Amino acid sequence: MNKCGICGEQLTDYLQTVPTHRTCAQAARDQEKRIDAMVANIRELREFVWNQDIPHPTVPEYVEHHEQIQAILMFIDDKLLKGV
Repeated sequence: MNKCGICGEQLTDYLQTVPTHRTCAQAARDQEKRIDAMVANIRELREFVWNQDIPHPTVPEYVEHHEQIQAILMFIDDKLLKGV
């Protein structure tokens, strides 16, 4: 007998030609949709933060703001969107 490719349980005779349980496959698709939505939200957050930056700061307070924004963007890129 075959095993479900997601949960590892034995497949019944009826489902032997299907590599996963239907409920497991649906749960996996739902999880993929949630992950895709989360990635889209993180990209939207990055765009929002980017728009708060001052591209060519001249006043010391603006330089500090720019450096903080750049650190946030680096965190989003390196920790949240790396490999996505």
